[in-house]
Amino acid sequence: MALAIVAVLGSLFVYLRLFSGRVLQWLPSPDGHVVAAVTESGSLSALDTDSIGVELRSKYNPIRHFVFSGLDYGTSVTISWTDQRNLVVKCTRCASLAIYRCEQQWHDVAIHYMFSDGSPEFPQTTFSKGVEGRCAAQ
Repeated sequence: MALAIVAVLGSLFVYLRLFSGRVLQWLPSPDGHVVAAVTESGSLSALDTDSIGVELRSKYNPIRHFVFSGLDYGTSVTISWTDQRNLVVKCTRCASLAIYRCEQQWHDVAIHYMFSDGSPEFPQTTFSKGVEGRCAAQ
């Protein structure tokens, strides 16, 4: 019985980890070895907001790693590759985004940020995973 419960919970975790959320933009690197995606995950509660993020994974590995994420209060996030090892994350209306993950490196991929909300200040991170206090634009 306990083994069945562990199997069901494990399957649910794997399903949610691999297939949850809605893909807004999907973009492989120029050499095809890394796949970047902008995803949005909704909440079942009417009072909660959606979460938006950028995740990276290697070509044949379904396990994703979020390098940028936050609570979406009307922001827009897009991604582009400058070359096979440099990803640009562009955020518009960032003042309405509560950032809780903002990493500058994933394996051999450098992540660069462009915040275009008309402010010289970059958004304050909420939980500061991967950065100290603010996302660094490059």
